[in-house]
Amino acid sequence: MSLNAAICEDDEAQVKQIAEYLRLLPDECQIEQIIAFSAGETLLREVEEGTTFGVYLLDIDLPGINGLELARRIRSRQPSACIAFVTAYPQYTIHAFALSGNQYFLKPVNKQQFVAAMTRMLRRVAPYRVIWVNENKRPLEFLIADIVYVECYHNTMTIVTRNRHKTQFRPENMRRERLHMERLGFLKSHQGFYVNPANIESIREHDVYCTNDIRVPISVRCRKPLMDAFTEYLENL
Repeated sequence: MSLNAAICEDDEAQVKQIAEYLRLLPDECQIEQIIAFSAGETLLREVEEGTTFGVYLLDIDLPGINGLELARRIRSRQPSACIAFVTAYPQYTIHAFALSGNQYFLKPVNKQQFVAAMTRMLRRVAPYRVIWVNENKRPLEFLIADIVYVECYHNTMTIVTRNRHKTQFRPENMRRERLHMERLGFLKSHQGFYVNPANIESIREHDVYCTNDIRVPISVRCRKPLMDAFTEYLENL
């Protein structure tokens, strides 16, 4: 597994230290690229433009938008984002955990504690993550559980998540991506539509009803294979 990490910290020395610690993670938690942001607004702009990261390390006491509000905004687009908070103020602990922060580190950050905690966090999510790269070479990382369905239409893929957010990009090889969706266990409901069975609530005559009342069309040709595959999925739970 290789991931991309975003560090949002206005102290350059802290950025260098956290980046150094990230490079000490074991091979199965390898961080391929580390991008630093000195302001929450800059990172938020990247996220709102569609960039996603495997892990976010956020200083809480940032100028402008603080780390807690930044985490809320990131979670609105990536509900299961891996977020670790770094701060010199222990009173923020309760607020950080209320936001489902995966980890919380007090400054000065202890190297051994950081490496051990981050390794545990990334090992937990590794089997459940999928990574794409868009046409601008930006990483697009999602937890599989967050994806409701994927539409492959002509040269464009659209990923729809549980919070109804849509991410579109042009993959290098659409045929390979269709096969990839099947290997991930997604079920074909229509020409170009692949549904995550974990987010299916019911299958009706013309649509698959999914989480948050998201509907995905069913074709006549795909209906029986879809029903059979979903029945098998439920039996194996």
